[in-house]
Parts: sequence; structure tokens; C-alpha cells
Amino acid sequence: MRTDPIGNLAFFDGRSLREDGGIALQLLRERGLDPKFRSAVPSPDGRLLASYWWPNGGGKPRLFVITRGLKLIDNGSPLRYPSDGATQAIDWLPDGRYVYLAGDTLVVARPGGGIVSQGRLALPRGVDPESARLKASPDGRHVLLTMDTRTRVPLGLLFTARIDGSEVKLLTEPGGRLARDNDVRLSMQGATWSPDGRWIAFVVRGVNPGVAGAYSACRPVLVVPFDGASHVIDGVGDEERYGLRARGESTSLKACGTVGWLL
Repeated sequence: MRTDPIGNLAFFDGRSLREDGGIALQLLRERGLDPKFRSAVPSPDGRLLASYWWPNGGGKPRLFVITRGLKLIDNGSPLRYPSDGATQAIDWLPDGRYVYLAGDTLVVARPGGGIVSQGRLALPRGVDPESARLKASPDGRHVLLTMDTRTRVPLGLLFTARIDGSEVKLLTEPGGRLARDNDVRLSMQGATWSPDGRWIAFVVRGVNPGVAGAYSACRPVLVVPFDGASHVIDGVGDEERYGLRARGESTSLKACGTVGWLL
């Protein structure tokens, strides 16, 4: 899916990368709405879209589920939580339900059918769930969570948890010096599951706020196993340990934007 500068949505086939439909804002404006979409995640069958929007262009973002024909299925959540930073913490499960993060509570809902389950995540102290990102595993049994610490300079962390909110496990953590000195912002970006659910790929960006200068927009793609272990990611030696290399190549693949797997 792509959002153009004026907010129209275009959908692309995941295999051919050809555009296969979209939502023009003019259709909604004719109904008296002037929405802004934060994003839109297609359901497994491609018939529904879920994410957050501003129905009339302002206020707080609200969770939505709509059809491609613009029929509104769900508009908001019955739970109260800070939604401003939650707009990337939503995804679909393979069975057509969707999962989202409401504060520190993991929620599973059925389109038009309300909440199915909710479980509070046992997160470590100092971790901020309000701006998290969420990806459901291919089998729908786990979620991958990208979160930041509440330190002076935020450090990005990856967690996994079962779909009921139990068994929260730290997948990546900063090295000792990085955590102690807290002088480099470590940002985890594009974290996603492999199609078989055995691996997790992501990109790390490290920035020292106190040092002026530029950094490369394209960074190595790192891959760690989903094996219950925690892996140290600190911006030093990560590419050598976890970099993804094509056969016969000496350098790692790099990503300049979204990271995704081919089926």
C-alpha cells in the first residue's frame, strides 16, 4: 500500500508489484468526511483494511477497519489508551482477526465482532509501549514488538510475545557500554518475520545526538533467529554477526526503506 501526498491510498499486488486498486479521498469527501490515513494494512484475503485514521482530519487517531468499498466495519476501540503513538501497532492474524497494542495490553479483535481476548504484557521497567510497532507471526501465535526505552537517549529493543500477551521475551538488547553511557540513539526499523516464522529481519540506525554530521540512508539488513535467545545489537560488529549476505557476496544486503520477505 502507498499513500500519496494528498492522502489517497493505492494498493499493490505483493508478487507483481502492480497497482490493483485504491481509495480516492474525493469519494469520502462527498460523504462529508475529510480523513487522513496513518496507514492501512490489508487483511490476509485483501478484502479489508485496518489501521488508524483521523476521520475528519484532526483530533486523536482512531482505529478503523473498512472494506475496499469504504464500508466502515470498526471505528475505534472500546479500550482507553494513548492512541497518538499507537498507529503502527496493529496487524492481521492469518484467520482474519486483527491484533493491536492498547498501551501495554495486547488485544485481539474480530472485524465487526468486538474484542476476542486481551492480555497485559509484562514489560521491563523503563520500556515505552506507546510508540511501539507490531508484527504478527505467520502462524498467528506470536507478535514481534519494536519498542524504545524511556532513557535520555532512547534505545530500540525487539520483543516477542505470545498472542495472549504471555511469554514476553527480549529478542535484542544493547551492549553494556551503549546502555551505560546512553549517548547514541539506537533505532530498530522495519522488523519483520520470515515466511516460516523462524527468522526476524530488521535494520538498525545509530545516531549520536551530540555529534553533527550525516549517516548513510541505507543500512545492512540484520537477521536473528526466533529461538528464545536474546541477541546483543549495539551498532558495532552487528553486520559481521547478523548481516544477510547473498551467496558468493562478501558484503551484506542493505535496505534504504521497508524490509520485507518474499514468499
